[in-house]
Amino acid sequence: MTTLEERIIHYFPKSDIKKFDWVRNPFLITDTSVFDSTLNEEKELILLSNNLDLILKHSEESINSFWISIRCDYPMIAIKALNILLQFSTSYLCEFGFSALTNINIKKR
Repeated sequence: MTTLEERIIHYFPKSDIKKFDWVRNPFLITDTSVFDSTLNEEKELILLSNNLDLILKHSEESINSFWISIRCDYPMIAIKALNILLQFSTSYLCEFGFSALTNINIKKR
């Protein structure tokens, strides 16, 4: 169990979730110094957060669709956001497998 815990921590390190708030809603940014980003990424994020057309688009689309649709206009920040969101989609299959295994074990007992 200790080895499993170490492996999980290796692949899913603990991090401050507040520094990813901009991915969920880039229009509520008040302080960009919290995020781990370069100057050009901060500039793109500020330009994005002030675009009134994108506010409406963000409310109508899913998070993934929104970031994919703006990746041509804001490439650096969109790629960074998609890389963060990709972590959740890849862990989904792992969680699905664990749930299936648990169901099998419970039914056999």
